[in-house]
Amino acid sequence: MIPLDAHIRRANPRTAESDQYRILRRGYSYRRSPEVAGTQDVGHIFICFQRDVDRGFTTIQRRLAGEALERYTLPFGGGYYFVLPGISDGDDYLGRSMVQSV
Repeated sequence: MIPLDAHIRRANPRTAESDQYRILRRGYSYRRSPEVAGTQDVGHIFICFQRDVDRGFTTIQRRLAGEALERYTLPFGGGYYFVLPGISDGDDYLGRSMVQSV
């Protein structure tokens, strides 16, 4: 039912090939009152989690290039933040799996 060129369908086509590029994502809409910002300030904050930025977010952004939604959005700002892996059985500190010799 979702058109093939829709944003969500292009971002996650749910095919066997695209499954390896999935991310955990969350969007937050915001709207600040004109009294605070001086002008209307509305937008969307996007965050996502993945193991590999290139295989996750970057691959999805390439799929979205040229989509119709680009005419209505103006992205600005951003950054990448890296989080240590959680604690597994036998780990006694965050990130141990990264520094432990194999």
